[in-house]
Amino acid sequence: MKLLTKTLLLTSMISISAITANNTILNALALCASLPQTTVMSHENAFEYTKQALRATSDGDYEKSLATILHGLEKFPQSFTLQTYLAISIAHFSKLYNEPFKNILEKISKTVFDKLMNEVDEQPKADSYNFKNEYFHRFGMYLEQYEAGIAMMYDYWRTPEWTHYAATAYYRQAVGATCHAKELLLKGKRKHALIQAQTALVAWAQHFNYADASHNALVHYALALGILGYRQEMMHALHQSAHLINKDLDYIEFQEIITFINAITPTPKN
Repeated sequence: MKLLTKTLLLTSMISISAITANNTILNALALCASLPQTTVMSHENAFEYTKQALRATSDGDYEKSLATILHGLEKFPQSFTLQTYLAISIAHFSKLYNEPFKNILEKISKTVFDKLMNEVDEQPKADSYNFKNEYFHRFGMYLEQYEAGIAMMYDYWRTPEWTHYAATAYYRQAVGATCHAKELLLKGKRKHALIQAQTALVAWAQHFNYADASHNALVHYALALGILGYRQEMMHALHQSAHLINKDLDYIEFQEIITFINAITPTPKN
């Protein structure tokens, strides 16, 4: 890493050590200051560690998830996959703390993500697309997320791998376009937001041709419908999503969409 970045990390470690004695996060930050250049290596080497870390994250045990990734990096320090999960795990770990600690951890996570963004083009094509999608969405670069989905589509179109990657390519286009439409609305660019939301609906239609409707897909699909004024269809999509995860419409994720659409869109079309 660059000297400036290392100085930032070391300064952050000093600040954090005054706040917490948690060895897991302190070890993670020490490692961030000396991460080596990643190489192309088999996912099988890192798979068991990432699987365990994801399981711990699902259980809400962010410290265990981070500790698992650190253990994996002891064996495979140049693994692009494990370094990526290190950045993600630090971001998850930040949720356990208030400011200013939370903000410091988020910045360190972003520093690792930026390092990997400079190395990602050396990785296999599928891994590169996966990382860029994570990066763009995580840091609110929704137009770039949509465009990366378009690039992925053209890259695999009419190849033997197309049926395997089609749903994913359209999903990333659809999520990026939906979130960008919301972003444009919040900036007062309503005309462009409606065009982007319509673009999202086209991508959603393609996605649903290749994959069953998932909870997360339906939530974003509902948002695109709502932006375009299709309230009845939006509510239907939210009901479907709620059914999939055994929640009702009072669930915060659904209420955020309903509240946003009620506040920002005109009289519904139906």
